[in-house]
Amino acid sequence: MPRPPGRPAPVPRPVPRSVPRSVPLPGPAPAATARRSLAAPRHRLMARTALAPLAPTAFASLSRTALRTLTRTALGALTLAALGLAAATPAAATQRSLSAPEARPFAAIGRIAYVDAPAPGGAICSGVLVAPDLVLTALHCVLPATGAPQPGTIRFAVGWRDGRAAAILRGAEVIPPRERWNAITDLALLRLAAPVPATLAIPLPIAAPARPGETLSLVGWRRDAPEAPVRDDACRVETVVPRMAGLGCEVVSGNSGAPMMTRGPAGWEIRAITVATSRTPEGRARALASDPPADLRAVMAAATASLRE
Repeated sequence: MPRPPGRPAPVPRPVPRSVPRSVPLPGPAPAATARRSLAAPRHRLMARTALAPLAPTAFASLSRTALRTLTRTALGALTLAALGLAAATPAAATQRSLSAPEARPFAAIGRIAYVDAPAPGGAICSGVLVAPDLVLTALHCVLPATGAPQPGTIRFAVGWRDGRAAAILRGAEVIPPRERWNAITDLALLRLAAPVPATLAIPLPIAAPARPGETLSLVGWRRDAPEAPVRDDACRVETVVPRMAGLGCEVVSGNSGAPMMTRGPAGWEIRAITVATSRTPEGRARALASDPPADLRAVMAAATASLRE
């Protein structure tokens, strides 16, 4: 049916898409599946639902040793699920809601949504300011199902609590990594249309990648309790492969993009970004968090350097 004159074509709205749910490791993918995965555009891979299998070719950036580490250690039989669009999940046992005074040191960690005030149960993600106008988050939170990113439809809410925010800023640009998308490179920067005033939030610095045995703190948002941020201080690093860590804490829908942090000499520092959840052979749910790649770190470093000039 032709579109009535004057009616614009619908614009696809970005929604947080799923990291495909299961990765049968070890074992090669069928040749046809592997070819499709290598040839398909990134947005097409991202548009698959949380139930769609991801061929092992998506882990091309991992060495055989890293794959063996993932499959034989605390991550067990790797099962991935995105934490943005997934349906609301039961409460993670060690996550607790933060009161307004408790949340103040974490003002840089905002809520990502696609309307100013999402309906109850609506899709949300987490993100963290790394410069006044740059938010680090999971790529699947800011990549649309089809076509090019539409950053202007993305909102980053600072200081959200009980239906109100200190500020809501629109996106201006989505900056993905140069590498082909996979579970490890599921990170992006969202450039905001205007900087967040320093009176509302101070960006957090990026520190060294997580190391085995460290205990990190997660602060972010969750879809089933979206009116205040949550915190989990029980995220012990159980397994590390290049640029990805498996942690001994459960994460839920809405936690995508949330920083895993430690307190440094000058305050809280980002060690990794939550991108997915895994399940061990014993059935324990665990968090997966990625370290920003070099190209995204370069963008963040340039933004920080410009502030010093």
